[in-house]
Amino acid sequence: KSHLPKCVITHWTGDMRENVSPYLSSICKETHATLASSIGQLQQFRSAGAKIAEYCQIGVDYNEDVLGKPDWTPPFKVPDVVLCATYYGRMFPGTIQRENAIRELIKNQINVGVIGSGWPTWVKTIGRCSVKQQHHIYKRCKVILNINNFNHVERYYSDRQLIAMASGTPLVCHYIPGLE
Repeated sequence: KSHLPKCVITHWTGDMRENVSPYLSSICKETHATLASSIGQLQQFRSAGAKIAEYCQIGVDYNEDVLGKPDWTPPFKVPDVVLCATYYGRMFPGTIQRENAIRELIKNQINVGVIGSGWPTWVKTIGRCSVKQQHHIYKRCKVILNINNFNHVERYYSDRQLIAMASGTPLVCHYIPGLE
């Protein structure tokens, strides 16, 4: 800031945790504005010292997330229903909803699989992919399942939600407050 006194400095976060960490709070106090991908978290940033906290949603890359360029073929068979997500244990409240949804689909003999790491052994984990490869997974399944780590925060959803919607494949997701 001292070297560029006329420069407006902002920071953006598309990730979310239960609280604003001391480290992130220190950034909020130094920048001119904080941008976050969920309306429901703005007051937390203001309380953590952000001079200005405003909403700015995650975006998609048209070539990668809509058109699927560059092309990629998964090295595994994609099931009918797919959830692309990392398992963080009970660290996030959405974990229980994710587990319950997978358990219910398995119980009803739906061909479901998870693309991601860290899942308990009872979950059918079939492989991994990068965020920019999700499009190719979604184009090969019949239904995408999306359950965020936080499902109670107004208009919060991950880039996974947008990439899923951009793929054109039917999406079933947990209710996102205010998305309508």
